[in-house]
Amino acid sequence: MKKAIKFTLSTAALLVLLASLFTCFAVSRPANVENTRTGARENYVIVKWSPCEGAAGYGVFLYNFTSKKWESQAVVKGASVTIDGLKPGKNYIVGIRAYKKYNGKNIWSEALTKVKVSTRPENL
Repeated sequence: MKKAIKFTLSTAALLVLLASLFTCFAVSRPANVENTRTGARENYVIVKWSPCEGAAGYGVFLYNFTSKKWESQAVVKGASVTIDGLKPGKNYIVGIRAYKKYNGKNIWSEALTKVKVSTRPENL
């Protein structure tokens, strides 16, 4: 005849066990975008950055000073973007976030890297 073994865990032990299991299966975020460089002309800006390890691509956003919201501009695979259709002699803030794919979903970097850039005035 088999004997049943009774096993109990304290709440603290159960939480430690669950936390360690979650850590084993948790998906890490890609690193934040760093080392940005910019260039500009009258109607466009170019932003470049160092590639993030493990990133599948990057979301690029432009801050709208009127609505006070970030507007999506592009999703790119490489570590640079050109944003055109801008007004000459104006200041802009470009935001960049790295992402990686996991189970068909985008896992975004923790922070939005912000870069201030100005277009050149006309006739320079």
